[in-house]
Amino acid sequence: LLEHGVDCADGRGAVDADSELLQQMLAVQSSDDLLWIRHGYWDTPTGLLSAEGKGPVVVSGHTPTVSLGRYCEVGGLAGLDEESGRGQIVRLGGEDTAGVPDRIDIDCAAATGSEFGRVGILRLDDGAEFYANILPGE
Repeated sequence: LLEHGVDCADGRGAVDADSELLQQMLAVQSSDDLLWIRHGYWDTPTGLLSAEGKGPVVVSGHTPTVSLGRYCEVGGLAGLDEESGRGQIVRLGGEDTAGVPDRIDIDCAAATGSEFGRVGILRLDDGAEFYANILPGE
């Protein structure tokens, strides 16, 4: 968005972008990148937030939080909940954006099964997190 002159500083970002521009931008994206990109995404600030923490936050998955340490510095085992040993939502960035993370990984490894996995739900209006463990046989 920034490369195409869309101002993201007020938090609206794509809301104010021309729909034709958004379609053009999406058309040049590799479907493999949209699904599999990790290096250069998880380890790099998006640049979408202002120094005051205003702008869009990217919420994504398809990279289990238990694996984030392979792609970026997450501070030890940040992708694992200490009490349950299961995946948990991880917020990244914030060092230069007034403590507001610019990337949130919500993939809590549900597909890995009952040992580590659970479904993580992030309520966007207040940031509350909810979890449901994957049980044996599910």
